[in-house]
Amino acid sequence: MGKGGITHGFGVRTFKDNSKIVYEYRSLPLKLDPTGDAYIIYEGTAELIRGTLRFDGIKGSESFKGKQLAGGKQVVECIHTYTVPEKPASTETKKITSTMDFSYNGQPVFFISNPGDCTPIAKASPYQVWAVKTAWNFDVSAAVRSIEEGIELKDVNEKVWKQGLERVLGGIAIKILKNEEITLSDGTKAYYSEMAWNRGGTPITTLIVSVYRDGKWVLVAAHPSNNFEAARKIVKSLRFK
Repeated sequence: MGKGGITHGFGVRTFKDNSKIVYEYRSLPLKLDPTGDAYIIYEGTAELIRGTLRFDGIKGSESFKGKQLAGGKQVVECIHTYTVPEKPASTETKKITSTMDFSYNGQPVFFISNPGDCTPIAKASPYQVWAVKTAWNFDVSAAVRSIEEGIELKDVNEKVWKQGLERVLGGIAIKILKNEEITLSDGTKAYYSEMAWNRGGTPITTLIVSVYRDGKWVLVAAHPSNNFEAARKIVKSLRFK
């Protein structure tokens, strides 16, 4: 302990008004707490990449110190130094009304069926290539990531995506309701999962479809608290060229 390397990753801080800050962090090697108050202590810095709502356009940095207590609970003290552009007196959020499906023209090329009226939202991670809030008031996103070494497609939603979301949510428990192989409309084999968690007293069910294609992990995720069938249709509409 204390001789490990620097930890690097991405995270999202969510505030009471649902404003978010996306950050990239680097943490120094973990240390045993010499006082005995905690199991381990750590510290590091972060770059504030982007924000939503009152943090839209944020630029800045963060320093943090944390400790892990018994039972896995963590206490973190953060200091943010940032600027946010002044907003005009009145702003208008533009909705997208289109009959066109979403298309990703990188590698691999894929499509997602048009979700109807939707509003673009800030991407929560550097892997996301598309993120919107639908007319049903739930978020949908698509991401393209590298395939994690040693992780099979059948396990990726639980072992990588679920664990990553739990870290972002600050340790909130997420329950796997379903994880099954499905066949997309173009014949592509995929894995579909449903996960239940709670945000501020509101039950959320995350629906996610994952595919390994051309050396990449492609995933589509939705986070409805209702209108589940609409969300299922969107994430399962993923198809490849």
